[in-house]
Amino acid sequence: MKPRFASVALNVPAGSDTYSYKIVDDISDDMLIGRRAVVMLGNRLMEGYIVDITDHADIEEDKIKPVEALLDKEPIFTKAMLELAFWMKEQYLCPLGAALACMLPPGVKARIQKMIVLLNEADVIDNTKSLIINALRDNKGRMALNALKKVVPVKNISSVLAELERDGVIAYEYTVKESVRIKDSYNEAAVSGSISTVRPVQQQLQAITAINKAVDEGEGAFLLHGVTGSGKTEVYLQAIQHAMDIGKDAIVLVPEISLTPQMVALFTARFGSSVAVWHSRLSMGEKYAQWWRIKNGQAQVVVGARSAVFAPVQRLGLIVLDEEQESSYKSDMTPKYDAREVAKRRCDIEAGVLVLGSATPSLETYYAAGKGDMRLLVMPDRINGKPLPHVDIVDMRQEIAYGNKSIFSRKLLKAVAYNLKAGQQSILFMNRRGFSTFVSCRNCGLVMKCPHCDISLVYHSDKGQLQCHYCGYKIAVPKVCPKCKSPYIRYFGAGTQRIEHDVKQIFPHARVVRMDTDTVTKKNAHRDILRLVWRHEVDILVGTQMIAKGLDFPEVTLVGVVAADTALNIPDFRSAEDTFQLVTQVAGRAGRAAKPGMVIVQTYQPEHYSLQAAVKHDYESFYRQEIEIRERLKYPPFSNIVKISLSGKHLPDIIKAAEDMAGELHCYLNNMCYNNDVEILGPSPAPMEKIKDEYRWQIILKVDVHIMDDIKYDIKRMVDRYSCASMDINPYSML
Repeated sequence: MKPRFASVALNVPAGSDTYSYKIVDDISDDMLIGRRAVVMLGNRLMEGYIVDITDHADIEEDKIKPVEALLDKEPIFTKAMLELAFWMKEQYLCPLGAALACMLPPGVKARIQKMIVLLNEADVIDNTKSLIINALRDNKGRMALNALKKVVPVKNISSVLAELERDGVIAYEYTVKESVRIKDSYNEAAVSGSISTVRPVQQQLQAITAINKAVDEGEGAFLLHGVTGSGKTEVYLQAIQHAMDIGKDAIVLVPEISLTPQMVALFTARFGSSVAVWHSRLSMGEKYAQWWRIKNGQAQVVVGARSAVFAPVQRLGLIVLDEEQESSYKSDMTPKYDAREVAKRRCDIEAGVLVLGSATPSLETYYAAGKGDMRLLVMPDRINGKPLPHVDIVDMRQEIAYGNKSIFSRKLLKAVAYNLKAGQQSILFMNRRGFSTFVSCRNCGLVMKCPHCDISLVYHSDKGQLQCHYCGYKIAVPKVCPKCKSPYIRYFGAGTQRIEHDVKQIFPHARVVRMDTDTVTKKNAHRDILRLVWRHEVDILVGTQMIAKGLDFPEVTLVGVVAADTALNIPDFRSAEDTFQLVTQVAGRAGRAAKPGMVIVQTYQPEHYSLQAAVKHDYESFYRQEIEIRERLKYPPFSNIVKISLSGKHLPDIIKAAEDMAGELHCYLNNMCYNNDVEILGPSPAPMEKIKDEYRWQIILKVDVHIMDDIKYDIKRMVDRYSCASMDINPYSML
């Protein structure tokens, strides 16, 4: 039989994209490509992915190791998903194995055990050798290495085993088992669906008609730009129903875990058990079960967070990204992919249609729509003629001048009191958790900081602790200053805990609930909180951006943005955009039903253009001003940002590496005559110079969009020469 060789992708950080292994099984090529395989790399047994079969190899055949074991009864990657992985490798400069690995749920992974087998019971004098042989004999001549180490707990066991192997007393072999295929009874989507549709209004009908036509034709990309409450979700539902009617599947991505319960409720009410759910709160067994439901064709609609873009649907018709502007669609771990780009490429490969939906699209997406890269569908009105909420800005500088030093303005307190009396619900938004943002000594000025990170500790009143929100470090609140021993400790700033505490004191009879990452740590906690709001068992909901987007609270008529300046002061070129989006989105939670809504925005910068545009619900005005600034300063979409991060325990080494790399970059750009096309910022300390005991420096490149593909591989090779460095193209955080 003619020899065959498998090209196997391994999830390793460096080395070749694929490695060649000999195929010993008589299986057709089509049944091999896309399967997982267990192979030996050096002296390590690893799980890899077969991406091709050839009849020749680049090295001598006798030097090629065989495939140790084949996993799966059939390929788990389709040809389309393999093509997508190859594209990701080029787009995000990641290992092919990493791109494939991120497409699988955690439960789909082989467990490889190293076994010790007793070949003969030789007489030995050495006590350790005797213990090993006796242990193997007592276990029928075969034990896992880890089990043997527990029975014979000696430090030099590896060298002793090597001697026994050399003498022919023992041999090594490997066993491969699948991870436990737990199929938990996760039935959030297993409800009967009543396929009832809502009669769309004119602006919805126009969008539905355009998307359905594209689904029929098997190509197209849309930006659905609709104000909050304009009925974008109904457009999604009816487009998905059309896809299902012609035998196609749909994927719906949502950016926040808090959006999923409401989304799931909407979709299961319409489509019943055809819906599969996919998000980070599922257990490993639940994810595994849902993944196989999708792959086996038992679910036609997938609703989930970022990684659901890889859901193994067989007949892709439509991918919807709700709240497309959200930064959580960009992964900050290898592979550092953007779900929007991956969704677009997957639709191109599998003849699907992409719909990006938002009331506040990212500038990059809106700019792309303006260039004709996708079709713009506009829904400028709330359904049934409901008005957008009235928005008032309160200048907190004037409140202080008046003598009001509270975190609440007089207008906001008056509005909350009115809502309570009228039996209506209110939302108080603060995009910062904890009680106080920092604690300081009034005598010497010392700020309590995390010893492991370059950040102040946040006071959490419920636990009486100071906590670091980056590494998890916690200490009890000191009674005296650690530096000068003064008892005058002062708490500054405010977070959601402080808002909740003060509101309960001012309105003791109000039913107040807080929703942030501290209150939703338990499974289904976020869903339980939202149900309390929907049942009107809550008068005032305090929360972070978890409550700002995509949620529909019919009885909420007042939204108070307690500190609109939070995002404005972050050293990031997207800070104005983030502020506009957050304020606009959270304002959109008010007045979505019959009663009109009101929004009060508290700020120390009332004249800022992002807030002025948000007050008027005027996306176009904000876009015109912001895009002009981006073009002048050469920020995206007029350039690609490459962030090179260097981190390590020893600061002088990191600084030297950063300076050396910057020098190499300057020389490279000069030699290639790219000095006018690339701007280098840095090297400089990152805005947060230390996290988890590692110092962080960075180099920022602004690269002309026309030359990015020409130089990114060379830059990546430079970065890879430094073990302390990593690279991210168009990151969503500059911190």
